Amino acid sequence: MATTIVALVWLCALVFLFIEKEWSGPLFHLNKYFLEGCTGTDEYVIYVTWYWVNSRCVSFCLDRMWKEVEPSSKGKLHDLIEMLAYCFYLPTNISGPIMIYKDFNEGFNKGYQEWTMKRLGQFLVQVVRYSFWLLIGHLLLHVFYQSSIRHEMDILRSLGLWTLAGVGLSIGGFFNLKYVIFYGWSRPFVVEDGIEKAPKHPKCIYRIHRYSEMWRHFDNGLYLFLRKYIHQPIVGKHGGGI
Repeated sequence: MATTIVALVWLCALVFLFIEKEWSGPLFHLNKYFLEGCTGTDEYVIYVTWYWVNSRCVSFCLDRMWKEVEPSSKGKLHDLIEMLAYCFYLPTNISGPIMIYKDFNEGFNKGYQEWTMKRLGQFLVQVVRYSFWLLIGHLLLHVFYQSSIRHEMDILRSLGLWTLAGVGLSIGGFFNLKYVIFYGWSRPFVVEDGIEKAPKHPKCIYRIHRYSEMWRHFDNGLYLFLRKYIHQPIVGKHGGGI
């Protein structure tokens, strides 16, 4: 019975994952209605947010079904409010990263911690840190637009080998910087809410020499999600690790 319900959860998640496909039926037409008049940027943000919420719904359902998080004694309405709080948690709602529901629940339901000057100082240091990298990202885009150069094949073919290698290295570095900003800037707010197990920003790709470490440390939240809800249920907790 439990296996059937887990399969049903994943089936629903997959259907909602492909709402832009006609075979999703009413969801496809509902999606077209809500996106009518949106710009390409608007559609991108909506889709990313949609996929994050979809993943959080899976995490919430499976953690509750596997009894890793017990139902609240305050009733079903409180459980619904907690699910919505997790799925639409503002600091990570759009930019991510994804957090396992169990970790969110443990941190979010901690008792109140009094603010001190030390705690405030640590918080401000982290905000300034990621704001600095955000500024660096904007400045880099005024010099070299990495996301577009890869489409200009005539320019790339005209470059020497060393220059081309430098362009490839810079594209990877900027991609890493972008995720450091996306995943890092929200983290001080998440940690100060008591969710200390929130995934950290990506490790610098220039100091990773094994691709297995890239997978674990670039998007650690997604790695933990896939390991817990896909890999371990299939191969078992003592099976081959990823």
